[in-house]
Amino acid sequence: MAKSAPIYSMTGFGRGRFTSDKRRITVDIRSVNNRYLELQIKGNGLAVEAESALSRFFKESLQRGSITVVVGTAELQGSPVKKFADLKTARAYHKLYAEVADHLHLDQAIIGPLILAHPEVIRTLPSEQADSSLVQNLLSAAKEALTALNRMRLREGSHMVNDLKKSLVIIDAQISRIEKLAPLRIRGYEERLRSRLDALLSAGEEQIRMRLAAETALMADKMDVSEEISRLRSHLGQFRKTLQIGGGVGKGLNFLLQEINREANTLSAKAQDAEIVGYALVIKEENEKMREMIQNLE
Repeated sequence: MAKSAPIYSMTGFGRGRFTSDKRRITVDIRSVNNRYLELQIKGNGLAVEAESALSRFFKESLQRGSITVVVGTAELQGSPVKKFADLKTARAYHKLYAEVADHLHLDQAIIGPLILAHPEVIRTLPSEQADSSLVQNLLSAAKEALTALNRMRLREGSHMVNDLKKSLVIIDAQISRIEKLAPLRIRGYEERLRSRLDALLSAGEEQIRMRLAAETALMADKMDVSEEISRLRSHLGQFRKTLQIGGGVGKGLNFLLQEINREANTLSAKAQDAEIVGYALVIKEENEKMREMIQNLE
């Protein structure tokens, strides 16, 4: 039997570090649930090549979630450095100062010195031409951070899978109770109607009796919930099989829960029995708990 793939939560945190005689690097990664994969990398003076390498690494390693990566670097004495002009930040400051100067009728010539005074505009960062190891060092810390993140995500995912299985047991129990009650409900309906007919009709009104017997059979067909029960059991079986296979199960399980909710609604509408409606409501309550849980599964 093939080994199940791990099921991950989309919520977690991980930290990775790299330390050498040249630099210290810290990479923090936080993940929360999202229908898609959204990645944001933050780090003062992070060069385009380094950011691109980190972006490729995390996109290849993660499937879903809103991911925030915070990179901290500290260059030690003797590390090769270069000056770097952050033009995007400079343009943002220029737009801000220009609006203020225009509003207050100030001389536009003061804007340049104000922009250059910001440390975010002219930065100092390692020279990748002189030290090509920076990207490798960043990826080393990123891998450690991802390992810690996945460890937390796997632990939470395992807890959620156990809770989902408990809810499946509860839903299965309600279906069994409904399955036992359904035939009794139809027979009870037939007996009540027959009793009323015997009190109202004489022996010579056989044609009316036959007509009402047909109506009884039609009502019994409308009240039949065997198909809904069969589909519910099928959905539960598919749900368990999906959990057993593992991997990225979130979207598939969400679809199955929609179908379970649909069948529970139909069953409740056809029941015409307070006890069965109560069991159907328990199914819907557990279904909603499960739906909230799987929103956080990858």
